Amino acid sequence: MQNITLRKILSALVDDFGYQEVRNLLETCYAEAGKGGAQEKSGSVRYNKPRVKPCARTVVESLKVDDDQKKKTLMILADEYEKKAFMPNMNNVRAFLAQQGQDTSRIKSRQQAVSAVFNCLAEWGTDSLRELHIRGTYGRPKSLSVIAESIESVGRQNRI
Repeated sequence: MQNITLRKILSALVDDFGYQEVRNLLETCYAEAGKGGAQEKSGSVRYNKPRVKPCARTVVESLKVDDDQKKKTLMILADEYEKKAFMPNMNNVRAFLAQQGQDTSRIKSRQQAVSAVFNCLAEWGTDSLRELHIRGTYGRPKSLSVIAESIESVGRQNRI
């Protein structure tokens, strides 16, 4: 999508100014950007790298976790997070972060929440992470046993 827009803009520039003029100016801009000159000469021109949103796998890889089993479990959860099998919607993410005492007011998407979610999970114990993965909490249930347990607990509460 961005390439199409860029192509249209460049085509219009080439039509108006000619190929060689556009090329010379692009080379000048590139040279100035390399020296930092374009930013110094003109305060409004900036050559920033596009912001890359972190994927769950990258966030987990950057975490400093000593336990290999814990790291493996976090990687599995990260893969499931990307496939939307773990915390498939923002309601799940917000509920989890709220339970962990995190502020969710600024988080607008699952992608924005990746770092916060996995930083919280990194503080959990290995056994708790495994149970989270097996039980499918904050996502689709992994088995019917989770549903059966919740029905059983409601039944117990009603009897008392």
